[in-house]
Amino acid sequence: MRREIRKVLFATTGLHIGGGIASVNRCILRALEDEASKGRIDRIDVLSLYDPPDSPPGRGGDRVLARGSRIRFVWHAWRLLRKKPDLLIVDHLGVGRTFELPILKLLKPRPTALFIHGTEFWTGKGEARAEVVRRADIVLTNSRFTASAVLEQLPEVEPRLHSVLLCIEPDLVDRWSKLRATTLGPREHAVLIVARIHKGEPGKGHEALIDAWPTVRKSVPDARLWVVGDGTGRGDLERRAQAVGAEGVDFLGKISDQELSRRYRGAALFAMPSRQEGFGLVYAEAMWHGLPCVGSSADAGREVIKHGESGAIVPYGDPAALAETLVSLLLDPAERERMGANGRAEANVRFGFDRFRKELLSALGITATRRDADE
Repeated sequence: MRREIRKVLFATTGLHIGGGIASVNRCILRALEDEASKGRIDRIDVLSLYDPPDSPPGRGGDRVLARGSRIRFVWHAWRLLRKKPDLLIVDHLGVGRTFELPILKLLKPRPTALFIHGTEFWTGKGEARAEVVRRADIVLTNSRFTASAVLEQLPEVEPRLHSVLLCIEPDLVDRWSKLRATTLGPREHAVLIVARIHKGEPGKGHEALIDAWPTVRKSVPDARLWVVGDGTGRGDLERRAQAVGAEGVDFLGKISDQELSRRYRGAALFAMPSRQEGFGLVYAEAMWHGLPCVGSSADAGREVIKHGESGAIVPYGDPAALAETLVSLLLDPAERERMGANGRAEANVRFGFDRFRKELLSALGITATRRDADE
């Protein structure tokens, strides 16, 4: 029988560094802190690799910052492991490899839980990566799609694998709920994509959108493409738009949560026909704002978006099929309204924090089913 978990060490890449993994980490920590507030956990220590020095202090335990130094991370990990936590949670395969160092390996508690997000698994380094997964007592994935990718390579971990769909951050929902009451007027004929633009990550679907855009504009002359996000590949993407004659494309760069909410509420569609999403939190965020979503058949988009109900799934890398889908939806406001309403209902329940918290804690063995039933 698994021993009672009273002390937790959460080893992370970061909580306040931007990006989807940091968002997931904040939700994991909130779930743990909720348990601590109910007296079910005594202590939560958090070790962060990249968080900045001005990060908020921890509650109910130490918040330790390695400030980007892996040597410092190892030293603090050794110190925190000597406190003998009952559970170690690791947020990323790269961090998990650190705990396989001989100086830390013997101190690791049982159970140790590893969260796999997707990209870091299928683009990581072979056997070293696989060994980290094999040694984890609990393997968490952000979707059934990611779980299937793991099991395809490591079928032996199936008894220890738990798929926990992600959620929209509660704090973000609170802030956006206040903004949603603000009147914006009718939605524009705008298609929104929210994703980083890096040369090493060409699979987010930007290129297909750019290539499809001249065709979209022929049928919807006032259509605009709002590109939110930045990175090393932005210049190449802007030049591609010029080369194919894609007019009405706005590169907005990084924007605030408030401005992002305004874009979600002002657009007609969200489209990220990617091939590399282990989940795709932005799909859930767009649905929460009542936006139909267009994703790709090549990744977890087909699991998050229900084709024909909350959006549409198109073949990856097929600008013609993408353009046809975008035009069809842009010219059909009633269908967009129906899909948007379905997506909003889906986001409030399926991608809500309460569901995530219960599934996560159950997988970690912290909260018994009986306790959840009593709440």
